[in-house]
Amino acid sequence: MEHIVIEEQSKTSNAKDVIIAAYRGLLGRDPDKNGMSSYLDLLEKNSISYEDLIRQISGSDEFKTIHRYIHTYGSSRREAMDVFRQFRKYEGPGRAGFVTNFLGCVSNVNHVGLASHSGLVESFPFPGNFHGAALEWIAVLRSVLDARERFSMIELGAGWAPWSAIGYAAAKQKGLSAHVIPIEGDRGHIDYIHHSFRENSIPDSDADVIHGVIGVEDGIARFPRAAQAGHVYGAAAAFSGEGNDGDAFGTFVRHHGGLVAEIEEVTCYSLATILNGKGTIDLIHCDIQGAEGDLFEHHIDVVTKQVKRVFIGTHSADLDRRLISLFPKHGWVCEGIVAAKMRDDSHGDPMLVADGDQVWRNPAFF
Repeated sequence: MEHIVIEEQSKTSNAKDVIIAAYRGLLGRDPDKNGMSSYLDLLEKNSISYEDLIRQISGSDEFKTIHRYIHTYGSSRREAMDVFRQFRKYEGPGRAGFVTNFLGCVSNVNHVGLASHSGLVESFPFPGNFHGAALEWIAVLRSVLDARERFSMIELGAGWAPWSAIGYAAAKQKGLSAHVIPIEGDRGHIDYIHHSFRENSIPDSDADVIHGVIGVEDGIARFPRAAQAGHVYGAAAAFSGEGNDGDAFGTFVRHHGGLVAEIEEVTCYSLATILNGKGTIDLIHCDIQGAEGDLFEHHIDVVTKQVKRVFIGTHSADLDRRLISLFPKHGWVCEGIVAAKMRDDSHGDPMLVADGDQVWRNPAFF
């Protein structure tokens, strides 16, 4: 077979036509304004090739959803867009070295493994964006819409604290004062949080950044510190009395040992300690890699007294069942749920493929 030789990215091609064709062919729609301007800018600066453009679009959650590679996100497009459109959409340019979401919040691409997406401006996050599905976004934004005068949230297992930045930006759009409390066990990620808050204009007076982990009781925990913070997220803590091989901590260390610089001792805070003196909290966002069942079972009474809404990332079918049983018994209403996705590993043991999502609303505050 005679092969056709294709010249390297012909400059005679019209970049706009290529972007439109890629969107229509892969997503079945025309590009939105932000998508067009972001990709056009990247192409004209030779930051990406046409091949990169196609790879990025075909790697998006929207493409995968259309082609059934992934399934439910716990909400319909209409439900999600009804929430998103209550906020002003960012229409400005992208920033080199950052990804900008639809609220105008930025994430440093080197902190989240997205160097090839430098300068990208995202559109509305349905079915999701690079760090969360639509249901997660809806939980945060509804919490802002339901706030009165002041928005407050706690982010447990915060990573670089993207949800704190999103909640803060959304609250400011609505004319609210805001206070965010991210809690994170990795020192490198704590540095990323401070960097993110500076870049997103969150003053120190509006945030309490806590280095530590959350648990059933106050004490000391062990936590794996990443050798390169931007390469590793999803670490789990080992709490007092637990061995090195147990549960999520042992699994993480076994699978990611080459990426771990050291096992550090960090402060463990109970949720009761974190909530003490804080008054009403609009949202707890929790993603703590398997400790969520014990945490909320132990603290459900104080959470019910002080917290209006909870988002929980879940990490096993058992944890899904425990939480589904727990919250309704204490009067909470489920606003959205996606089960954790599991499959058997080579030994027949269950292995987490994708986190689950649960959103619970406390009717006592509504």
